[in-house]
Amino acid sequence: MGRLFIQLNLQALFKTCIFLVAFDHRSKAKEIHIDFIAVTKCNRGKGIGTQLIKLVKNLVKGDQYVTLYVSATNAAASRLYERLGFQIKKKGTSLIGRQYGIERWYFMEWKGIKNNENEV
Repeated sequence: MGRLFIQLNLQALFKTCIFLVAFDHRSKAKEIHIDFIAVTKCNRGKGIGTQLIKLVKNLVKGDQYVTLYVSATNAAASRLYERLGFQIKKKGTSLIGRQYGIERWYFMEWKGIKNNENEV
């Protein structure tokens, strides 16, 4: 985690902290929630994000499910999650995040293999 913060500029670091505070999530029983996932710019497009999400999905047992928040302006991440079977369950806005480019967000959910979804 420390290496990631070294590579982030101050604005990106502040934006990340705001995102984590604004979208603090209390997981429900059977829910696996991804609080934060990031891949450095120089490593994007190499399948690392896909592998990280698949790793989490492989931890799902029985009727567990996976959730996460994503900025609505982060089209690449939204496409990745949708390609991996996540569906938008809720759309919202953040007054705090508005100043940092994360005004609109999606709450996404992957229900898992038990719910007749094919593994990616």
